[in-house]
Amino acid sequence: MTTNHRPTLESKRGRGNPIKDTIQHARALGGQKELKLRPDIEGAKVSPSLGKRALEETESSRKRRKDEEDEEESQATSNTDASSLESGSLSDDEREDGENKESREVIAELKKAKDEEQRAGHDNLLKTKGGRSSWRNTPFRGKKETNDSNNKQSSYTTDTLHSETHRKFLSKYIR
Repeated sequence: MTTNHRPTLESKRGRGNPIKDTIQHARALGGQKELKLRPDIEGAKVSPSLGKRALEETESSRKRRKDEEDEEESQATSNTDASSLESGSLSDDEREDGENKESREVIAELKKAKDEEQRAGHDNLLKTKGGRSSWRNTPFRGKKETNDSNNKQSSYTTDTLHSETHRKFLSKYIR
């Protein structure tokens, strides 16, 4: 076995003669022997002697609390609905009619949007080219035909020998 995993000083001394210095390696330390529990979880500290039963009891108590809170919230909302009816607001039939109208409008808008997408999709399918081009027919390094409007952008090159400024320099000072 090689000693590449250890610093050079230790590898020269050997394993039997440990160096007394401040360097501590993870291999020399003891492994993790205790579970680290999150302190923010309620009821996380459970003695190992109790085991699964204690965990199940804590979980069931949490579920009971949540169920009680949900029931209280539902009762509170039902109380507000009853108070609004007593105050003389819209009746149940009028509310349902309004909700039905709104839902019909939303459904109609969704249908229109789907129809437009389908039309646009069919148009795009007709506009595409019939066949695929082969990779053999593509120009070298992806150079494409340029339009006159994009001529300034396409004339830029990182090759200094073929750049426009280098050509001007050669024609002005050397030729």
